[in-house]
Amino acid sequence: MVRSLTSSLALVTCKEPLRLSITNYLKTTLSQVMPEEEPTILDEIVNQLAHDNLDLGCSVIEKAASDQAALEIEELLKPIVPTVDVR
Repeated sequence: MVRSLTSSLALVTCKEPLRLSITNYLKTTLSQVMPEEEPTILDEIVNQLAHDNLDLGCSVIEKAASDQAALEIEELLKPIVPTVDVR
């Protein structure tokens, strides 16, 4: 439940800032590498690259957030829930 909630919250809060970050980074980098290119073509390239990679970036953030939340919950529950030895 914690993983699901955390990954959903991470997705909602990271998508737009990540898109903006990717877009700004790509604009800066590509305008330095391809200074003669028309701005409209650069914008099209940047938007397509950002769109193509946004879901991957969000997936990485979701995974990291849910893993971290699970670890934190486990640490909080350790003193409360006895450890079971299954040997």
